[in-house]
Amino acid sequence: MIILGNLSLSENLWITRKRLSLTQEELANKTGLSRNGIAMMERGEYNPTIDFLNKLCHGLNLELKVEIVPYSEIYDNTEYRGEDVR
Repeated sequence: MIILGNLSLSENLWITRKRLSLTQEELANKTGLSRNGIAMMERGEYNPTIDFLNKLCHGLNLELKVEIVPYSEIYDNTEYRGEDVR
């Protein structure tokens, strides 16, 4: 999946699927996931599991990489002090 700036995972999925000219049904068939699950994720109504993301990436011939970094490295002018800063 191509990560585009600070877009959400759901926005990136939608953009990637559109760039590949795939319908949700076609993506579901390639990944073994349900079309409904893909639709819910694209709408931001589903927090995917690592297994979901792994199947999604595998079906798109991509490697899943997970990186955990402090908020301050992601968002400008944000200090992480142990509380939720979103």
